[in-house]
Amino acid sequence: MIETPITLKGTAQNAKQGAILLTDDGMHYYLAGKDTWEPHILNQNITIQGILKELVADEAQILKDKQGNYRSGAIGTQSILIDWQVK
Repeated sequence: MIETPITLKGTAQNAKQGAILLTDDGMHYYLAGKDTWEPHILNQNITIQGILKELVADEAQILKDKQGNYRSGAIGTQSILIDWQVK
């Protein structure tokens, strides 16, 4: 798992799994520790600096937890910004 310093520009949006930055090319980046954007930032164009971390999850990791209980989640690569700040 590679962590890369990055600066991104895009629109502040809320998604089912938490707050995201939606870039002009259609990519979305989740913001670690942020559930929703404040109303005055939501839908605004912003710049964020942070560390990009990409997590890869397959179906086996998503469908059941360690106790065998079913859960929800996203299969594939998820881009997350950690140690981020709005500039």
